[in-house]
Amino acid sequence: MELPLVFTTAEALEAGWTRHEVTGRVRRGDWVRLRSGAFCLAERWRASDASGRHVLGAVAVARCRDGAVLSHLSAAARWGWPLPPGGDQPSWLTTAPGPATRTVRLERLRVEVADLGAPEVVPAVAARVSVTSRARTVADCLRHLPAPDAVAVADAAVAAGLSRADLDEAPRRQTGWPYAERARGRVRLVDPRRESWLESWSVVRLHERGVPLPEPQAVVHDRRGRFLARVDWWWPQHGVVGEADGRVKYRRAGIRTPEDADRLLREEKGREDRLRDAGLEVVRYGTRDADGGIEELLDRVGRALARGDPARVHGRITPTPLPRWW
Repeated sequence: MELPLVFTTAEALEAGWTRHEVTGRVRRGDWVRLRSGAFCLAERWRASDASGRHVLGAVAVARCRDGAVLSHLSAAARWGWPLPPGGDQPSWLTTAPGPATRTVRLERLRVEVADLGAPEVVPAVAARVSVTSRARTVADCLRHLPAPDAVAVADAAVAAGLSRADLDEAPRRQTGWPYAERARGRVRLVDPRRESWLESWSVVRLHERGVPLPEPQAVVHDRRGRFLARVDWWWPQHGVVGEADGRVKYRRAGIRTPEDADRLLREEKGREDRLRDAGLEVVRYGTRDADGGIEELLDRVGRALARGDPARVHGRITPTPLPRWW
């Protein structure tokens, strides 16, 4: 008998293992105990990134709760969308209303009680735990998460193929539910052109504090038409471009050694000089700046917007157009 992705003690015994062998497998490091009575293979745990490990943990919790499905951030991780960095996120589940179901709010566990229509639940064979559909997952996140985190999930979802129609329709199906109006209001902040959690989180967080939303992914040419750069942000009314340099971007750039870092710094310095020569003000920030709190980030961006002057800008700055399907 083949063990499932996350298996219980009872399933191990049914597959032919004894209780003594189960204990021995965990002690030797062949199996990882995810919670009391729930395990996964150690090789699977080692091969999983933070999101994958979150899913394994959430599945372990769900398998001990009849009828629970992965939802919210746990479903987002299951669909391959980024989780907020900087610490473990709680396992998030949803169960249908019933006499024995109740909402749970703990540091490591959230359980919502809400209707689960058949089209909004996707069965999972390997994990033996179902997950909310992509559209339902986004709608739930837009209702319950802080706006920057919720929009980061939605941005990743639409960039991965969730249609605008599904994005609009899912919150409408939740009319009358807690925070449904909040979700519908946040849909207007979603943009499939943003390319990382940091980009999505930072612009929404800054927008909450009065900073105008920038145009994403702008291409800059000088006055002779020569390509200068592709930047994350363009504030045309201020003559400012911005770069959100998160950890994902540096991994994509192949940074593995100190020499790689030095090379990238030289390239970025030359790139920034060319942008300033074109009359643009440049603001850069990274994940660490976001971790430091919104006030520091707001101050940095605010000072750049105050220094910028669109009258100084020469050349051509072209934002990446929205996809036709949007």
